[in-house]
Amino acid sequence: MNSYTHYTTTLLDQQRQHLDTLVSRPDETAFQPSRLGEVVAQIGHALVNYFATGSHPRISQAVRQGHAVWKVYDPISDRVHYFDHEDEVRVWLDQRFYE
Repeated sequence: MNSYTHYTTTLLDQQRQHLDTLVSRPDETAFQPSRLGEVVAQIGHALVNYFATGSHPRISQAVRQGHAVWKVYDPISDRVHYFDHEDEVRVWLDQRFYE
């Protein structure tokens, strides 16, 4: 093996290592279509929820700290409220309606 072949082999090895590094480490600024699709889907989901529910609260039952509670999401204030009893939910709804 002459010095020319050794130099070429070494240079090729260095270039190969450099390419391996580039391939194994994706560029943060590169266009990522899958991420763009996720963002568009999230925006679409938020718009559908907004137009479907408007300003009406969403009420469901949940388990919090080991016992069943009423969970109320208020889209106007963008807050979640928890109530232990159905009557408390009714009082909150009346207060919200008449504010």
